Amino acid sequence: MPVSDVNNYVLPTVGLSGASEIATETSPFSITTSGYTVSGTLATTVWSGDANNPLSGLTFEYKISVDGNSTDSLQSSTINGWLDSYNMAGALQGGQAPTSVMRPGSPFGKINVNWGGYIKKGQTADLLFYSDLTSYTGSTATVQDGGSQSGLNTYAPVPEPTTLVAGMLLLLPFGASTLRTLRKNRAA
Repeated sequence: MPVSDVNNYVLPTVGLSGASEIATETSPFSITTSGYTVSGTLATTVWSGDANNPLSGLTFEYKISVDGNSTDSLQSSTINGWLDSYNMAGALQGGQAPTSVMRPGSPFGKINVNWGGYIKKGQTADLLFYSDLTSYTGSTATVQDGGSQSGLNTYAPVPEPTTLVAGMLLLLPFGASTLRTLRKNRAA
């Protein structure tokens, strides 16, 4: 089910099959609010060739781990950079499953994950997002629980250059019309 079409969607349990790791990034986080601290890591792995990806593009794994010495739990997270990708989500078996996965309308390019029951100390949540795109770029994520920490390094899909060129070509008539209007106004 496309993330853009869901609000309170119960994620299916999924897994990787025959995938090759092409990039990985781990970002530590620590949030202190009202004397409580939640710390841990966000690990992102980009996979290609995943036979379980129904969209035939890259598969993005986002694994959030909360340290056992934390005095609080993690409530939600936001993954940026998902602008033009059709995608589907699934939770890997054995991790904390989110209560909702939401994708605000364009042009926000974010996927918001609410953990509802929270990721408690010592727990891990492991999500897969399937993309129809075959390129990726660096992006950022935010984790929240009372306070927040943004700017965590991660990865997200990026349209291929041909898609970007096609989009720019669609803007040419608008640009030509604007030039004509400016010239007409200058002559008057």
